[in-house]
Amino acid sequence: VTERKRNVETFIELLKDNRIHELLDNDTQEENTTKRSITWNEMFNVIREYTINELANIRTKSSKTLSSDTKYQEALKLFKTLIENANARAPELDGRPLIESIISIITSDAWLSCTIVIKELSHLLINNVLCSHKYVNELREQEWIDLCELNMTLSKNQNKSFHESDQALYSSYLKFLIEKLVVYNDLDSSKSTIRKDLFDFLHIEIEQLKNSNHFSVIENL
Repeated sequence: VTERKRNVETFIELLKDNRIHELLDNDTQEENTTKRSITWNEMFNVIREYTINELANIRTKSSKTLSSDTKYQEALKLFKTLIENANARAPELDGRPLIESIISIITSDAWLSCTIVIKELSHLLINNVLCSHKYVNELREQEWIDLCELNMTLSKNQNKSFHESDQALYSSYLKFLIEKLVVYNDLDSSKSTIRKDLFDFLHIEIEQLKNSNHFSVIENL
């Protein structure tokens, strides 16, 4: 385990190296040629599988404790570093595999109770993936709906144990998604109830926040 952790830390440092960035950028741009070593997409595929296995192992062995939260964060570190650095200069990764790898976890019932994984991957999705037109344009209608529904659930303030900072975070994500959704998709679509769900959610939340001092939440609604 210690040796594996050292190898992961070494890998993370390499992914932050500008010389590695240049090498991978060039090889990714020449992906269809024979004269290359490795691409961002090939590296992504390997690290994605490694991360999924690590998360599954932790979930199998750990109870819901602070130490397990730390383990989840460590398991996600390599995956997050890869995406952050691959997309730092331009969106180098293929859109569909990237989007599906994150959304399949954060919208899964199996992971819904694991708040730290949802929080870490939601932050990654909003700040390092959906900030790019390339990736937003590849988001499918049902994925828009699933993400809005997820963040409505996460930002509801009925949960008394929910920290204001977390509630504000998810309400800001919901605001971000709605702003993108009205540009990239059709809220009037008869295929879903997302428009009604959003209005119902906002009505309930605003009513409950009338006497609230959670200003960071209020400004997002």
